[in-house]
Amino acid sequence: ESVLKRQAEFTNCLVEAMGDGIGVCHDTPTPPYVRFTVWNPAMQELTGYSLSAVNEKGWQCALPVEEARQQEARQRARRMRRGDHLRGEEWTIRCSSGERRTLQVHSTFVQPLGGGLHVLLVLRDVTARKAAEQLVQHQRDLAQFYLDTVQSLMLALDCEGRITMINRAGRELLGYTGDELLGRSWFSTCLPQTKGIEHSLPFFQRIIAGELRTNLAGEDMVLCRDGSQRLIGWKTA
Repeated sequence: ESVLKRQAEFTNCLVEAMGDGIGVCHDTPTPPYVRFTVWNPAMQELTGYSLSAVNEKGWQCALPVEEARQQEARQRARRMRRGDHLRGEEWTIRCSSGERRTLQVHSTFVQPLGGGLHVLLVLRDVTARKAAEQLVQHQRDLAQFYLDTVQSLMLALDCEGRITMINRAGRELLGYTGDELLGRSWFSTCLPQTKGIEHSLPFFQRIIAGELRTNLAGEDMVLCRDGSQRLIGWKTA
């Protein structure tokens, strides 16, 4: 018995010290139909609710997801109870302060010493990461918008010569739409052969290797999707 007690104390210390929110709950026959028995300090920090408050309000009130996904959240909770656990899914909730936070959620079944089947929830706050991702995407979209206003062909290649960016003017000149060219080799797709592979690609590889200066300019033919060719002036940077 003393061994079990020490093990329980050790586990409780780990849960209390975790930076991720940890909660353990089980179904009950009376409202709010779910009761939490574990609700660590990180969970209270994430949500703004104590263990007693979340049990009084119910998880759907204490952890309200964005309105457009509330029905989806209820359905997801039912599937979770049947064993379809959450594996890093992201949900945005409104904390007690009104602040919105995006949480990455994991779940699994656990069996406490007292018996029964309970659900373990692990919540990680990824709000800052999501905001950074959205900022980067906004900056990319803005950069693409500016590039698409330029009436000259502009593109970027990776070190293998694959297209990583091409603006609207370039796509229209070559006869492609959307992202059709992304990931494809500029030298085998958009330059006449055999010059594209036998001459232009080795020339590009020398630039990448630092054997030639990068601010070069010239004229060359490009190969359009319909098989026609266009003469363009080009500059590298």
